[in-house]
Amino acid sequence: MELKVQIKQAGRKASAIENHIILYEHAPESVGELLVMTVQKTLEDFKKKDDLKGNKDISTDTAIKNALQSFEDGLVALFIDDKRYEDIDEKLSLTGSETLTFVKLTMLAGRMW
Repeated sequence: MELKVQIKQAGRKASAIENHIILYEHAPESVGELLVMTVQKTLEDFKKKDDLKGNKDISTDTAIKNALQSFEDGLVALFIDDKRYEDIDEKLSLTGSETLTFVKLTMLAGRMW
């Protein structure tokens, strides 16, 4: 299954949304499975590019744990088309025509009052 994925990192000077196409082996059945599969595919692609630079190896298990924890802590938002998903166990029924958007959120500095 091929899905269009958009990634936005808050606070970047360019403030642009990066578009990627990710090929999944099968349609993920839940938000958690989607996160795990996305981390695996992006890390696999990163390692292929990074091998040329000779940088340290990144643990897939650690990357998955960090991604899941960041999602549960609300540091990463997931939108599929225009709907935000906040429950990691929520079931999905993706067809391949959806656009996934990941937004890395940042905390505001200072006081609220």
